[in-house]
Amino acid sequence: MKEKTVLVEHLFRAESGKMIAVLTRIYGFDRLEDIENAVQETFLSAFSVWKLRGVPDEPTAWLYRVAKNRMINLFQRDDTLAGIIEKNKSVFPVEYLLDAKFEEGMQTFEDSLLAMLYTVCHPRVQPEGRVALALKTLCGFSVPEIARAFLTSPDTIEKRLYRARRLARTTGNTFLELPTGAELSARTASVLLTLYLLFNEGYHSAGGESVVRKDLCREALRLALLIVHHPATADPEADALVALFAFHTSRFAAREGPAGDLLPFLEQNRDHWSPELVKQGRIYLHRSMRGFDPASGRAPSIGRFHLEAKIAGLHLEPDTPDKWRDLTLCYDALLRIHPGPVTELSRLYVYSRVHSKAAAVDFARRSSLLGQLTAHPLYHALFAYLLEDDQPDAARDHWRQAAERSTSPGEKKIFENRARSVRIS
Repeated sequence: MKEKTVLVEHLFRAESGKMIAVLTRIYGFDRLEDIENAVQETFLSAFSVWKLRGVPDEPTAWLYRVAKNRMINLFQRDDTLAGIIEKNKSVFPVEYLLDAKFEEGMQTFEDSLLAMLYTVCHPRVQPEGRVALALKTLCGFSVPEIARAFLTSPDTIEKRLYRARRLARTTGNTFLELPTGAELSARTASVLLTLYLLFNEGYHSAGGESVVRKDLCREALRLALLIVHHPATADPEADALVALFAFHTSRFAAREGPAGDLLPFLEQNRDHWSPELVKQGRIYLHRSMRGFDPASGRAPSIGRFHLEAKIAGLHLEPDTPDKWRDLTLCYDALLRIHPGPVTELSRLYVYSRVHSKAAAVDFARRSSLLGQLTAHPLYHALFAYLLEDDQPDAARDHWRQAAERSTSPGEKKIFENRARSVRIS
């Protein structure tokens, strides 16, 4: 019984997004909510039927067939159904939903999933709406799960989803298709930003049941890999994003202590980092630089994700003076193309390693960008670190302020412990 429950849950995560994308490609984006309900009901049926009759030989094919039949039953009195099927019979070979050999059509499944991703991530949709809609339609997350991830109420998420669906319907992409030409390039930037936000929500999660919401991060990585391995959407910036995700994901096993507490980077056991993911990160970072000509110095356009991936990779290298100098150069370049106070804050830590903590404090007092972060817990955490040696009382106060401002239980515990450990002056 437990094994069947686990199987259904696994298939829901793995297949629900593809099922929704395929059915939406057949029946239209304006039927999205009906399709989501049909897929959810299909998995509820699987739980009941498989418990009594056993798991079918081809469980995934069974799910697709039942979901499709539910849609036909739903629309059997709808005069437009025949027209919908006739219009789209060449888009998706419906017979793949009816027999056990549907895997022959996996490329078509991936096309549908990718087209859905590019539809829900339309630039007209607000970023938080894009992330919520991607989680709901493509990743199999429920509204309560999304609400917990964003530290908000299910009602707020429902409103975001409603607005996002309404805007996505007006994009002219009723029957899912990938955009082409300049529109594809413009939309790719929106898609990559959405996946970046999705990954960050998991990696820096303040509201999840776990310090690191690995499921959010893995979904972002899965969708990014779909982009880079599809000939229509392969893009150097997407390769860089995969590299960034791989480097960060490589440290998952080391980020949490035995009790599930968040461990700071400097306290992590490097033996627990995943060498395979580090290797994959380097491969995709190299791929992102395809077109580079060492002889002429010509290089592809270097974007934000290239630099963030390079920074993440450098942090995994052994500590040497060259490493910190290279990090400084990367942060300088990142600030030129994507200036912001959080980037400046990260650069400040690197500056302290190249020069000194005292020099970093002097530099920070001259920075106009950092003044925008005084309410951010990491601002106070960094200043506490910089002041611990020379001004322990001030450092302790900053650790306490960091704890007060943090909404992450794991972070809050770290900051409180550091405040208690600062020596008394």
